Amino acid sequence: MPAALKMSENDLQVQVAQALHYALPPDAWFTSIDHATKSEAEWQKKARRGVKAGVPDLVVLCRGKCVWIELKVGSNRPSDMQKLVAGQILCAGHEWFVCWSLDEVVDALVGAGIPLRRMRSVV
Repeated sequence: MPAALKMSENDLQVQVAQALHYALPPDAWFTSIDHATKSEAEWQKKARRGVKAGVPDLVVLCRGKCVWIELKVGSNRPSDMQKLVAGQILCAGHEWFVCWSLDEVVDALVGAGIPLRRMRSVV
């Protein structure tokens, strides 16, 4: 794929959020988790409030299920801290996935037992 056409992680997050607004049932809830900071001082301020490094990009709650999703693009892989947090999430009895596309997010949610309405293209 030409560099100009490559999707950024932000683009993927927007695509997934748009799809989930449509596809999740009314009794489901999701949020994107934004840990972006512009400086070390800003991160330290967040850390004092309890913000943790390595938390996945997205969490979906539905009918007693909690699914955490780390979104990646291209050849990006979860960091060591993200892998550590994934282990903690799994030990807590929740689901955790790393996904590189909207299709993988859909497969992860369906595999975790989250019902989805039939999706239309949101691209």
